[in-house]
Amino acid sequence: MSSKYPQGYIPKIQYWNSKLQEAILSNNWSESEYCMKKLQYFVGAQYVKENQVATNHVIGGVDFGGAMRHLNNL
Repeated sequence: MSSKYPQGYIPKIQYWNSKLQEAILSNNWSESEYCMKKLQYFVGAQYVKENQVATNHVIGGVDFGGAMRHLNNL
């Protein structure tokens, strides 16, 4: 885990969740989308931190999950 986030990503998740709620209440859809992208990143990072595995293997819209499982079995 990065020393930049010694408590994990929970504070960032809480921050961006509150910003998302504010954006939704003000009908600011572009800001809502931005906040959701930030949330997606930090939630994924927290999941990896806790489980030591990535949540998905999608690159350019193509799911490489099956290929990654095969590589891990080599």
